[in-house]
Amino acid sequence: MNRQLLETEKNYLVCSILMIIVGVVLCIINKVGLGACSIVIGIVFLIVFFAMVKKNNEEEKSKASGKDNE
Repeated sequence: MNRQLLETEKNYLVCSILMIIVGVVLCIINKVGLGACSIVIGIVFLIVFFAMVKKNNEEEKSKASGKDNE
């Protein structure tokens, strides 16, 4: 079952990618501490994105199976 991403999920994905890119650029221009922090925050946003997608998929499956049982 393919479903489109919710707007909040898209926002988390875009934010995580941008944070990782900014972190890499900051590391390149010798702001390693700030760059590493940005990369870590980007990875956290990416983990939250995958958790949200999994949770929403499970909720949709439970709603679909609940409707089939009625």
